[in-house]
Amino acid sequence: MAGGVKVSLAFSDGTLVASPTWTDITAETSRVASFTIDRGRQFELDLTEMGRANVVINDRHGVLDPTNSTGPFYTEIEPLVQAKIDLYDPVAAAYSTIFRGYIAEMDYEFNPAAYVQGGETIGVNQLSLSLVDAFQVLGAIEMQPDGSFGDTVPAGSEGNISFDAAPVDTRMTAVLGNATWPSALATIFTGNVDLQQSIYSPETPVLDVLQNAADAEFPGLGNLYVSRTGIVTFHGRKAKFDPVGVSTDAGTAWTFTHWKSGDGAAVGASISDTAQIREFSFNRGIARVINYASATPQGIADADRAGQVVQDAVSIGLRGFCTWSREELQVDSGTTTGNNANDECKLFASYYVANYKDPRNRVTNIAFRSMRPTDDRAAANWLLLCGAEISDLLDVTIGSPGGGGFNAEPFFIEGVHYDVKPLTDTYADVTLRLDLSPQAYFADGSMFGY
Repeated sequence: MAGGVKVSLAFSDGTLVASPTWTDITAETSRVASFTIDRGRQFELDLTEMGRANVVINDRHGVLDPTNSTGPFYTEIEPLVQAKIDLYDPVAAAYSTIFRGYIAEMDYEFNPAAYVQGGETIGVNQLSLSLVDAFQVLGAIEMQPDGSFGDTVPAGSEGNISFDAAPVDTRMTAVLGNATWPSALATIFTGNVDLQQSIYSPETPVLDVLQNAADAEFPGLGNLYVSRTGIVTFHGRKAKFDPVGVSTDAGTAWTFTHWKSGDGAAVGASISDTAQIREFSFNRGIARVINYASATPQGIADADRAGQVVQDAVSIGLRGFCTWSREELQVDSGTTTGNNANDECKLFASYYVANYKDPRNRVTNIAFRSMRPTDDRAAANWLLLCGAEISDLLDVTIGSPGGGGFNAEPFFIEGVHYDVKPLTDTYADVTLRLDLSPQAYFADGSMFGY
């Protein structure tokens, strides 16, 4: 079972094959020594960055050695080969994929001190794989004005790439199709704005087009990310305001999960569904306060810019200017609000000032660890370790000696971080840390008609 972790590669299928044939390279004599995964974003108003994983595999018998011409994977472990990491849940007796992407770099380390004793090589070589998610591929596809990308270029913009005015999801689906990205590896939710016609210069990456469209839907709330199973995913604002409703809409491919976590007392009160928190801290700081904000659409008249500014005088008086801005958004109009471009963008600024003008409790560290499968608390813990995903909700219940703490306070998962090492033959030593944002920021969507 290779210590509760599998690393698989898709040797015989191309980079864009949605359902490749996977080969577990840790199934026999090789074994994962450690791996880390970093996905998502720390702060909910940032663009989500490319996910990365780093895997170290002990190779005792040289089967993964790229110079071993008699090895089973000779010449096959190469850059951009598809890769995935599966983590074993010893309670549910099932593997779950926690990262899918591509090999970016392969390093192999010899052990010069190895020697042969009784016909067996004593000493372990190591294969290290640096993995990246789909953003690497989409960021490397640079558009050219040869007709492969975009729509008819208007007069005066020859030599560039043009996309017609369209809804957010239509633009995203179109550029992914231009890039021959498989539809089975994309989940694009309906957006809530129409985009202006947009002109891009040659060599602009496809990923830029996608991120610009997500930003225009609602900077921060429109989130483009790659799921743990390798799906390029776009969630619009409604996924934050009403995740349960969106996830249950007919045709929505979203397995939304609302998790529970807590300290010992909380776990004891609901042991079957509450994951045990192992580390926890929070803060209240000015860095996440917004009391002076503006957002403007592409092509706004200079005379209209001052009207896009929103401020809260009380918060400014207490804390000084805490600013946020987004300029040149590709917004043409709001489809659910009926707003024109200026009004839709100003609504973004109004929302952030209304909801971010005062400090809130923000979790700065929350961690979960492996448990023995025989432990009564283990089932809920392993489900979270194997299933936590960006955009899920996590309730936090934790008490303080003085009577304070958090009582089932919900947070959205924004980032996921793993640090995993061997432990037993059947399960790994897993530390999972999450980046969280308070759901309280997104409790009231009435400005946008929700």
